[in-house]
Amino acid sequence: MMTIERRTLPIYEIRASTSDRQIVGIAATYNTLSSDLGGFKEQIAPTAFTRSLAESPNILALYSHNTALLLGTTRSGTLALSSNDKGLSFDLKVPDTTYGNDVLELIKRGDLKEMSFGFWTRKDTWDTSTGDRVRTLHDVDLREISIVADPAYPVGTQAAQRSLSSHQSRTVMERALRFLDLQNRRR
Repeated sequence: MMTIERRTLPIYEIRASTSDRQIVGIAATYNTLSSDLGGFKEQIAPTAFTRSLAESPNILALYSHNTALLLGTTRSGTLALSSNDKGLSFDLKVPDTTYGNDVLELIKRGDLKEMSFGFWTRKDTWDTSTGDRVRTLHDVDLREISIVADPAYPVGTQAAQRSLSSHQSRTVMERALRFLDLQNRRR
């Protein structure tokens, strides 16, 4: 079985309001080089998600690539994905759960600033004409998007957060920070 690949991108714009519980933005940008991924850089062609979105598989929104921390799905309608001239955009309705509240608060505070996506490659090309090894993703099976803390693509994504819970307890935040610390130690 093929190993799922994951790429991470920073979130550049965050806005908060109190009307609804949403995170919106760009999960993957087109034609932007990643950081070094271990001897190569990567970019996403505007066609990379076209087939996957048209086939409408159930794509997940996760916290830190952890399926136990599900934030939404395309099947349930809590995650909407589309392709535009900038990249893969998303609109996520965040659940009113402990980790959903934690994610919203961590974004609001500026602790979480990156998006990531998990995929299987169907078609890619490699270019070494510039001296660097550059992989271009032309067609992928998109499996998930995740809110994370470690970018592979240093520029180009945007996200806006709306309607945050204004009454987070200190205990919940301490639990979230312990969780993030444990996740980082496992890497």
